[in-house]
Amino acid sequence: MQLVVVYAQEAPPEVYHGSIFLAGPTARDADTPSWRPEALRLIEERLASFEGDLVVFVPEPRSGVFADYSGQIEWEFRHMSSADVLLFWVPRDMGSLPGLTTNVEFGRFENSGRLVLGAPPEGEHVKYLQSFASAYAAPVCATLDASVEAAGAMLGAGSRRSGYECQVPLIIWTTPTFQAWYNALLGAGNRFLGGRTEYVRRIKSDGQAPAVFSWIFRPRVWITAEDRIKENEPLFARPDVAAVVAYRRGNTMLNSQVVLVREFRSTGLSADGYVHELPGGSSRRPMPAHLLAAAELSEETGLTIDPTRLRAVGIRQPAATVSAHRQAVFGLELNDDEMAALRADQGQHGNAPEGERTYIEIVTWGEALSRSDIDWTTMGAIAAVLLPLESRR
Repeated sequence: MQLVVVYAQEAPPEVYHGSIFLAGPTARDADTPSWRPEALRLIEERLASFEGDLVVFVPEPRSGVFADYSGQIEWEFRHMSSADVLLFWVPRDMGSLPGLTTNVEFGRFENSGRLVLGAPPEGEHVKYLQSFASAYAAPVCATLDASVEAAGAMLGAGSRRSGYECQVPLIIWTTPTFQAWYNALLGAGNRFLGGRTEYVRRIKSDGQAPAVFSWIFRPRVWITAEDRIKENEPLFARPDVAAVVAYRRGNTMLNSQVVLVREFRSTGLSADGYVHELPGGSSRRPMPAHLLAAAELSEETGLTIDPTRLRAVGIRQPAATVSAHRQAVFGLELNDDEMAALRADQGQHGNAPEGERTYIEIVTWGEALSRSDIDWTTMGAIAAVLLPLESRR
């Protein structure tokens, strides 16, 4: 590990593999020693096996004296927004180290997925912070040593970034959806000029560590073809999705039958409050798209199939103006017995522990065309499966 300490209002190096921001109370008088030198010693000792350059942001002047505080708030927010780990150590003493601004900083980033909270047993007024950190599955530690260890675990192996890439924290940088978006951006001849993280949602289940489900990053992009910068549009993403168009061919495309699932979604605008869509979804664990599609079909309809029966149709963004994630669509021709069993199934399916409840619906293509409660993404996926079959008649 090559440790690079960046003090208040200093610029970080151009290239590094990981970063930690040492957040928490800062002493304002010479009689109160800073806790950060000990934190730096522990980082150098405990994280010695980290491969690559590790930047540690210290919001204190290198000289130990604040000669000019102007720009400090902007410097802190910029690097707290981009740091891979926010290590909050709060040895609060209301007489000598109150750390009132620490409460504000903690509140801004408590649900960032990048936070470690440490506080000694004698720390004053920290239970509120500890409660919220626990609620958002952030590590809560009682010693500075343990806090550094938790920060190292959060860093993992890190990842090399350079220039504006360093403004993207690991929790977003390492997601497949960000990498797909970034590679597409560069492939189109455009340039990434940084940005800031606005939201990260993590989910936890089955005793596993919390995993990133969705995030919002506001990028700054140079559009080469238009010779301009665009920075007013948030980039939202979630894991890629696999969906199945399970159908039974009729004597025309209009009376071909398709299996949908009805599920309550908070975003739904239909008269019954439900969305009517294809069986499908995403997974926290990377897996081939056809296996994911078969698993989602089984979970949401109860129909278990051999995944080799699925016919790959293609991969596209389902809503390119809204999200950067992609959807893989597969076709599945059902036999009469399978379709009859699905039609007779009036039960509830889905992942109940996560609040998912799905119900089977079977519609003809003609019925789907006449309904306004089936979204355009679903309609397009069905058409992509049925139209080639129709053209071969």
